[in-house]
Amino acid sequence: MNTIAVINQKGGVGKTTTTINLAAALAQKRARTLVIDLDPQAHASVGLGVDVENLNGNTVAEVLLNEDGRVMNILHDTRIPTLKIAPSCISLSKADSLLNSQHFREQRLSNALKGSGKHFDYVLIDCQPTLGVLPVNAMVGAKFFIILPYMAAAMFTIP
Repeated sequence: MNTIAVINQKGGVGKTTTTINLAAALAQKRARTLVIDLDPQAHASVGLGVDVENLNGNTVAEVLLNEDGRVMNILHDTRIPTLKIAPSCISLSKADSLLNSQHFREQRLSNALKGSGKHFDYVLIDCQPTLGVLPVNAMVGAKFFIILPYMAAAMFTIP
């Protein structure tokens, strides 16, 4: 299983867009693909068709707060049969705060992914724009990283 975290501490650089499009491209090629939405804004979840208002606690937040939580228990289907999502919602921001006082908090996602390798070829993790507990979990759990650069608009002066 290839686990890829898409990270940058700045917002608006295309992390979610990159995650969704790369996941869809892999899934279209019949690679069994999972997106983990590790951002409380839940844009990857919404972008892949999840109704984040009606998840009833089946989110990444609950998985991370439970030491024995498993990502496989919260998966949602998407329009592409080989693409699944582990959704997020705003409660993930509270989970982020609660994890700060937990032991081995950096390994929660890695532990929650155990056993997923037989079900997925690729796992893409969409991170929130910080360097807090959640992106650190993604970095510990990932084998590879896509670090999107900050694209500042160039300023030109026309003489």
